[in-house]
Amino acid sequence: MTVAKPRPSLLRLLPGFLISAAAIALLVFVVDWRKTVEAWSGAQLWVIAPAIVLMLCAMLTRAVAWRWLMGNVVPIRRCFWILNISYLINNIGFRIGDVARGYLISRNKDGSPAPVTAGAALSAVALERMFDLAFTCVLALAIFPMIAGIEWGSRALWTALATAALVFFALFLLGASRGWILRTASVAAEKWPRIRPLLNPLDHFLNGLAQVRNLRRSVPAFFWIILTMLLWAAEYWIVLRGFFPGASVYWGLLSLVGGLIGVALPSTPSSIGVFEVSVTSVLALGSLDPSSALAYALAIHMLNIAVLSALGILGLLVEGQSLGSILAAARSDRKEIT
Repeated sequence: MTVAKPRPSLLRLLPGFLISAAAIALLVFVVDWRKTVEAWSGAQLWVIAPAIVLMLCAMLTRAVAWRWLMGNVVPIRRCFWILNISYLINNIGFRIGDVARGYLISRNKDGSPAPVTAGAALSAVALERMFDLAFTCVLALAIFPMIAGIEWGSRALWTALATAALVFFALFLLGASRGWILRTASVAAEKWPRIRPLLNPLDHFLNGLAQVRNLRRSVPAFFWIILTMLLWAAEYWIVLRGFFPGASVYWGLLSLVGGLIGVALPSTPSSIGVFEVSVTSVLALGSLDPSSALAYALAIHMLNIAVLSALGILGLLVEGQSLGSILAAARSDRKEIT
């Protein structure tokens, strides 16, 4: 009798499930759920409509940024719907939404090759993610001291802007050093064969960074991503005012930082538990009531999942694709990439 071995994909998901379980357990034992329910019952529902409008605008500007990084050769309509399909795939737990983006954008609806290859699309996604990370770090550096009322908090914004400039310059240097880094990595792989599977992903990552040197693409894309983040922050702030009517714009920015951290950490599909802990923690650090902050975190998370999933399903219909075929093709592409 043979015993079936666990699938590697399930083993890769296990750490995320454990982290989410720990986050949920923390919420269960630390938060006063009676206050959370009271905060939910007293929430103002008018915030939903403007929040949805802001989400739609944010997804559109993010699609524009991605299109810039790919050279503006793909219709914005396709970029928008394919971007939403990728979010849907990530939300339902497959964690290959970015690979699916590369697969879909590289093929026209009739199956013929598109102007952009899957590799170029993934390189653009890699740079997009780097811009996200840089913006998150800069935003946290700027907002936390100001919310906490630290004496030098007013100077934090200028420090953050200087940091952003340094990060952009660092990305520029990494992109310019692509050849040297790949040669060094290849030499290292000869000595340590176990790192050889990392060479192709590293190539895609550095190829994305190389686009920073193309200022006609990278600079507009960077500003479109900033606009996207500001729209996301506005959405977070609008929903926050449904629970804390006197919340300032700074609190919206702070909650966005928590949300960005929450979706970046390993977790179950849709960042369940981890997102709530992250948003609740950053707001509690800023002296908001943790129980009410949790009610808000649950609301913004549920709204994001619902709207983005609906847009992803519409995207499947517009593109004439099925989820099963996309997942199969994306998994195949991921094996080729790695």
